Amino acid sequence: MRCVVGSSGGLPGRMQRRNNAAAERGANGYAADHTVCQGAVVYFSCTGHTEAVANNIQSLTGADVFRIVPQTPYTEEDLDYHNDDSRANREQDDERARPAFEGSIEGWQDYEVVYVGYPLWWGTMPRILNTFFDAYDFEGKTLIPFCTSGSSGIEPSLQAIRALEPGAVLGQGRRFSADASEEEIRQWLVEMGQMPAAQAAEPGKQRHIHLQAGGQTWTAALANNASAEALYALLQEGDLILSMEDYGGFEKVGTLDRKLPTSDEQITTEPGDLILYQGQQLALYYDTNTWDFTRLGKIENTSKQALLEALGRGSVTVTFSLADPAL
Repeated sequence: MRCVVGSSGGLPGRMQRRNNAAAERGANGYAADHTVCQGAVVYFSCTGHTEAVANNIQSLTGADVFRIVPQTPYTEEDLDYHNDDSRANREQDDERARPAFEGSIEGWQDYEVVYVGYPLWWGTMPRILNTFFDAYDFEGKTLIPFCTSGSSGIEPSLQAIRALEPGAVLGQGRRFSADASEEEIRQWLVEMGQMPAAQAAEPGKQRHIHLQAGGQTWTAALANNASAEALYALLQEGDLILSMEDYGGFEKVGTLDRKLPTSDEQITTEPGDLILYQGQQLALYYDTNTWDFTRLGKIENTSKQALLEALGRGSVTVTFSLADPAL
C-alpha cells in the first residue's frame, strides 16, 4: 500500500495516498479506499534518490507511502549550494525556517511505525522536515529515520529528530547511498525487527511450497521477490486453505485475508504459474493469459491436462503449505 505527502509524479503539490491496487482517488488527492495500516513511509525527495529507498521500503513491508511536496517546488536555482543566496542555503541557515508543504495525512493515528526519509542538506535534514515534525505528533510511535547522502552521516539529523520528537521511540536510522540496493535495505529492516528473518533473502537458496487439490499434490518453486517472501511468511503461520473459483477458462482464483506487496510486470502465464493480482487475489493458472501481474512462483513438472484433471472446471479447495504432505 502506498501513500504520499505531496506529489509523486501524478498530482503536483498534493499530499496524496498511493496504493498498490491503483484505487480511484477522491477530490482531495487521496485514494478513496483508505485501509488502516500499521506502517507508513514519509519522505521528501528532490532528485529521486530518497524516493527510490522509500519505494523499496514500501515494496518490502507493504507500508503506506507519503511524499512531502512543498507548496513552492524547489528549482535547480533553489538547490544551488554554491550560491549563498539560494533558497536552500537561506533555509538551512535559518533555524526558524519552516517551508510549507501541501495536504495532510489521513488516518495518522492508525500508524504505529513511521519511516521518515530525506536527503541530507549540509549534513542534516532539510527544513521542510522540521515543518513536518511540527505538524504531526509521534508520541508513542516508532519513528525510523533514513536518509540519502554521498558521504555525510545520519547522526546530526538524528539528534535534531530526538529534540523535535522526544515522545517517539526512535529506531535505528540508516544512511543510504544513491545506488542502495533492495538487499541492503532488506537487511536493515531485518536488523531492526521490522521484517521477519524468514523473509530475508538467502542467496542461492530456492524456496518451495506445496499445494493439494483434487487428491493431487504439487511442489511450487517461489519467485525471488518480496511478494513471494510475504506469501512464505504467511504460510509460516499455518496452512492456507483457499476456495478458488474458475475464471476466464484459464485460472483458479481465491482471495487472501490480507494484501501482499506487489511488483507488477507484464506476464504471459503458463500452466502451473502462481500469480498475485491486485495484492490480494491469488491465481493458479492452468492455461495462458497476458496481463500485468506479480509472479509468486510456479508448480514444477505439471501440465494443463494434469492440472485440469485435479482442479476441474468449477470451484475447488486448494491447500497451500510449507510442509510436504507426502512426508
